Amino acid sequence: MKKAVLIIGSEGYVGGTIFNTAYQQGVKTIGLTSRTFDFWEQEINWPTVLNQPSQAVIIAANLERCVAAYRPEDASKKNATLEELLAQFRNLLQRFRTHRIIFLSTDAVFSGKAGPYTEDRIVDPITPYAKTKAAMESVVGEISQACSVRMSIIYGPGAGKPDRRRERFLAQLRRDGFIRGATNVFRSPLGVQNVATSVVRLALSDRPIHNIMHLTAPRISYIDFLRIKLVPEESKHIIPWKDPSYTFHDTSLLTTTDWQNMVR
Repeated sequence: MKKAVLIIGSEGYVGGTIFNTAYQQGVKTIGLTSRTFDFWEQEINWPTVLNQPSQAVIIAANLERCVAAYRPEDASKKNATLEELLAQFRNLLQRFRTHRIIFLSTDAVFSGKAGPYTEDRIVDPITPYAKTKAAMESVVGEISQACSVRMSIIYGPGAGKPDRRRERFLAQLRRDGFIRGATNVFRSPLGVQNVATSVVRLALSDRPIHNIMHLTAPRISYIDFLRIKLVPEESKHIIPWKDPSYTFHDTSLLTTTDWQNMVR
């Protein structure tokens, strides 16, 4: 039987790249976008192609922001509480409880005070965005074949879209004549195509998955990320800078799982 994958958020930068990657591999690929998917709608005509238990659902949409993004005309939902968001998210996951579910999460669930972080570390989010992601991960943990995949900075062109972070830094260079690169911030940057390939492999794999998995890359300072990965052609214009928001901030990720064997 030909496998099928449903991607919620397939119009986005990461979701679109995952969609294209799965499609190019000959996978039956279905995308739900903000134009076809209303997170707050109770009764949705879900594609019947995903009625088989071997199928996968990849949640790439920024559902934590969909209160304003998906129903801006609904003033009551703009101010939805975290409890309302989590209840609706739980309803969504329950619809696919017999499927493999992959929820794309973030390294921001960690404060950065004690990195690098492995999957077994206790989350300590700081920002409202990170706290919401951490709470959504807890809901994902209620489903047996569901996995929250944490990632760091994602960069590079994907799904026919430019890298917006790169564009912002180039705009800063044109405006100021230089780019500031933080020397006290450390992450694990990943190319968007590498993310898409790994997530699709994980979705299609028959191997058991862990509740939390880290998709990792070498730890690197933010200034080196800019110089080596994002805007290497402008490295001479990148100046060292200590981010005053932190004394030291390291949300780089390590993994205790064997991704290579897991996703074959």
